[in-house]
Amino acid sequence: MRNLSLIASIGLIAATASGALAGEIAILKASNRFQGKAAWTAGANGGNFRANGKVTATFDVHPASTATHEFTKKPGDFGDNQYNLIDAWEDEVKDVHGTVAKVSHSVSGAHKTTIAPAWFSVKDECSAEIEPGKAPVKDVGVKVSGRDPWPIGPASEGALFEPCPDGLDVWFSLHDDTTFSVDTEPGNFGGAGAVFTARVAPGVEYDPDEFWSGGWEGDHIDLYSLFIVRLGANDMMVGLAFGSSTDQFTLDFRLGDGTPFDPTDPARLSEITSAIASEFTDGHLDHDLTDIFCVGFVPSPTLTSFTVGQAFEAVAAGVELPAPASVLILGAIPIALTGRRRTM
Repeated sequence: MRNLSLIASIGLIAATASGALAGEIAILKASNRFQGKAAWTAGANGGNFRANGKVTATFDVHPASTATHEFTKKPGDFGDNQYNLIDAWEDEVKDVHGTVAKVSHSVSGAHKTTIAPAWFSVKDECSAEIEPGKAPVKDVGVKVSGRDPWPIGPASEGALFEPCPDGLDVWFSLHDDTTFSVDTEPGNFGGAGAVFTARVAPGVEYDPDEFWSGGWEGDHIDLYSLFIVRLGANDMMVGLAFGSSTDQFTLDFRLGDGTPFDPTDPARLSEITSAIASEFTDGHLDHDLTDIFCVGFVPSPTLTSFTVGQAFEAVAAGVELPAPASVLILGAIPIALTGRRRTM
């Protein structure tokens, strides 16, 4: 299973619309809670070990540009059973046609080490916002994406957290104020969406680019990828894909109440994605969806270390139009999505 880029997946092609589009906004607030399957203490290996994180903004405006932000993190940054801010960043550009594109990202960490098994949780909050200017029909978009590895294993291998030979349960949550806001005026069209992915791979890897690069093909497992997209006045469309076991990692899958499920069952996937979509009202989530599902993994007995991580991507897309003007605009998503559409 591979992670797909939303900025390439939200397409704007040729229906009749007039005037300029209002701003499109994608706000993703999501977290993974990594909990030991047995008596793991989630302890840090100490020393000067640091893990790296990286955020990239892609401004598909005129002219196009990119910006990158890198940061470091350590277990000492985590709050005790509450999220502590680890890093925050934002950027903004304005193009020659008056289009304004904005991105932001923050990462927070929490842990609980006084229970057995212990856990640590990483929460990403990111946003992409585009307010199209005026031009003779030009597509514009903005994307913010990030990558975040966490090595686990012996200190002798340079791992950040102590070994966890019994494996981890990775619980996924969406948080209050996750929002996909698009222009819903008749004749106007825009898109907003996000992807959130969790990965595990053998060995210790601190570099986010290396961890999420193709060099890990055949070794890593994308435990899950969740896609959320909203186009025009349509309600949320949600897609979900899960990884599968390998010789190095044995996976298991459970719902929030602990019920096991088969990730290859289309009916079960439809139930999960429809339930997520139904929690949104006009593209907005006004409460936490905690522990929606869990993907657990157990490393092989010969594997002494592994790296877990999460990646996110939020994108907003629109069209610069003259005012007044008439153009033909349609939306296309070349990825399979399931979800629930509500009639407003």
